[in-house]
Amino acid sequence: MKKAVLILTEGTAKVDNHKYKDTFHVKAKMIPFDQVEARIGHAPGGVCPFGINEGIEVYLDDSLK
Repeated sequence: MKKAVLILTEGTAKVDNHKYKDTFHVKAKMIPFDQVEARIGHAPGGVCPFGINEGIEVYLDDSLK
């Protein structure tokens, strides 16, 4: 199992795959829908950065400014 990270963006923003790869040195891949709650600690859709599973790194996108 690869390490999961949580990237928070404004509702209409999208993750830039090129910037993601430059930052994390791997290709971005979404966690399968049926695994999100077990891996992150929240069900898919509006996942917040609080109350998540231990060890999940959270990144805030500039779109939240």
